[in-house]
Amino acid sequence: MILDRCFSGQLPPVDGISTLRMWGEPKSALRLRKIAYHLAGLAKNFKKMQSRGYEGAISDWEDDLKYMHDKYYIRHFGFGWPGRGHWASYLAGHCTARGGTS
Repeated sequence: MILDRCFSGQLPPVDGISTLRMWGEPKSALRLRKIAYHLAGLAKNFKKMQSRGYEGAISDWEDDLKYMHDKYYIRHFGFGWPGRGHWASYLAGHCTARGGTS
């Protein structure tokens, strides 16, 4: 899966080294946090759009967010996962309690 490679591998310096550093090292809390908040932001912002037709993309981003949470966050990191409102209630019903720290 592309998300696995983005989290675990080296990212290309598309916008330069300083932008690349903002995404953190592979498999780091910073990298996972950036990916998670990016996905959550996309879903949230596209839900607000007037025009329709983004339901499939929104569903994919939400599925990706849950996948990243379940595979990498649980038992490994302790930073605040995005969306304490909608996502917190959704994840509470679908995931076990997290453990560990970053």
